[in-house]
Amino acid sequence: MMGRKALHTREEVFAAADQLAAQGLEVTASDLLALLGGGSLTTIYNHLDAWKSRKDTLPEMPQAVSVAFALAWKSVAQETAKEIAAIREKTDSEISATEKRFNEALTNIERLESEANEEAVRMESLLAQMTDLDISLREATSREAALTARVEQMGQQIDAQQAELIRIYAENEAERQERKAEIDRLTREIDRERHAAETARQEMIAAREDAACWRGQVTVLQDQKI
Repeated sequence: MMGRKALHTREEVFAAADQLAAQGLEVTASDLLALLGGGSLTTIYNHLDAWKSRKDTLPEMPQAVSVAFALAWKSVAQETAKEIAAIREKTDSEISATEKRFNEALTNIERLESEANEEAVRMESLLAQMTDLDISLREATSREAALTARVEQMGQQIDAQQAELIRIYAENEAERQERKAEIDRLTREIDRERHAAETARQEMIAAREDAACWRGQVTVLQDQKI
């Protein structure tokens, strides 16, 4: 992920610029950016301007050399004054246009760097949120695994209880069938006893009727003898 751009110090930029100059290379913001390994282009531009504005300390020239140089310079200056003036006028115009374009480009760079930094902040925030979500997901997964194990354990217990209920029901059903068979047997015996009792009662009634009949006949016979 792209992070926020580092802001190099004045000394770091000056050191890099001195290194390029010592190698005889042109010192530009792009070269400094590459040499420093990245950073804020706006900051590098500001430090580069300060580096270029430094006054180089030159060794003092001998007087004779200085006089000869001044005379030569005066002669050259007089011959090229008009040409220099025309070039300067043209150059000033080009510099003005270039500075305008440069300032516009620098403004765009600053805007882009600001947007890049804001985007980096958003990315860091999203990464933090993703980390939190990952932690939450792992915790949820752990809880789900624990619940799954608990459900499986409860399922096994339920299966065992169901098996026990089936066994108890089977035992109770067998016992119920045995009791039913015993009740049916006793019912049949009771019915037989009732039938036998009813038969005996009917026989006893019949015997009583016969006895009464015989007693009536004996009474008639006794009355006839008298």
